[in-house]
Amino acid sequence: MADRVRPSTEQVVRRLVILQSVYAAGYFVPPADVVEGLRTSKPAAEFLEILGVAQGYFDKRWDPMREEPLWGDLSLDEREFMVTPVEKVTERQLTDAFWRIESAQALMWCLGMIESIPPYDTRANDAILRTPSFDVAKIFSDGKLRSASAIDAAREEAELWHWRSRTRELIASGTFTADHPMFSDQPYDSLDGIVRLVARKLGEETPSKPTIHEDFAARGKAYRDLTDAEWRDVRSITIERHLALNWVCGYAENNRWELTPTGT
Repeated sequence: MADRVRPSTEQVVRRLVILQSVYAAGYFVPPADVVEGLRTSKPAAEFLEILGVAQGYFDKRWDPMREEPLWGDLSLDEREFMVTPVEKVTERQLTDAFWRIESAQALMWCLGMIESIPPYDTRANDAILRTPSFDVAKIFSDGKLRSASAIDAAREEAELWHWRSRTRELIASGTFTADHPMFSDQPYDSLDGIVRLVARKLGEETPSKPTIHEDFAARGKAYRDLTDAEWRDVRSITIERHLALNWVCGYAENNRWELTPTGT
């Protein structure tokens, strides 16, 4: 994409601040089972008082987002999350909010706030959003993006891991059998064969990237051997990082976060 326009350092910092707020706001949302338990066990007035306290903390977390320039950077989903009463926040909204830490971590790396992006089988530690380095005023004044080439390389790795996630989905679907046209005149007759070819190439060209049994190494084993729960976890990590790095590299139309593509 020769016409890509990358977001400025200030735009990246603003997006990071928004993601931190989205993630943090999720902690003030009482789980649905807790809400229901309180509803049935507490007098109505006390129940409403408890909800009111949670709502107050939730709303306060969003206060900085209600003014420009942050307000203009919020996606429609983020604005909807912001105005949803805490007792009506959906499981999907809450899950999305908590996974945003992976996107935030990728942006912190882009800004040089952390030394490296953890392996793709390792979740971000939420302590990174509470470190002394997460001083918003200081980030705005001193923030500086890493080189475009370094960020591009990180983006390519995220895309590769996302590709591996999608090949697993396709393999599980059984859509691509050995007689599929895409395997014609190729040295493989399955998607797993492609994975093995790519893994061998990675091992030869990038020895620092571990592979196991001709596959990406994840959780100490070959990616194909991940349990479904492990795969869903690694997939979510991958999607968030790919999203953030694609956005920083200018893949989103008009640099709108919600328009960032994550194709592989």
